[in-house]
Amino acid sequence: FSIMVGIKFKTLGQLMLRYESEGRESFQFDNIDDEFFKRFKEFVRQESNASIVESYIALDEIGDRYVNALKSFMKWSYEKGFHTNDSYKAN
Repeated sequence: FSIMVGIKFKTLGQLMLRYESEGRESFQFDNIDDEFFKRFKEFVRQESNASIVESYIALDEIGDRYVNALKSFMKWSYEKGFHTNDSYKAN
């Protein structure tokens, strides 16, 4: 992994923890689907002014960037056999 990829996944982890800590749904492999991605994307966009999200990224790109990172993690963990949820493949 490059340094930038590592930073992106670290930031994704921070966003996921914040999402859960604010009383939203928890991250469980079986619960992640297209509707979940839509809710998480909106949350990330709302967090765009928070210090954990890079300020140089356009608002429209922020949600997509971290949803795509989460989908990459879902793919990796699916291929490793950590779960059987393949709904991350939609869209």
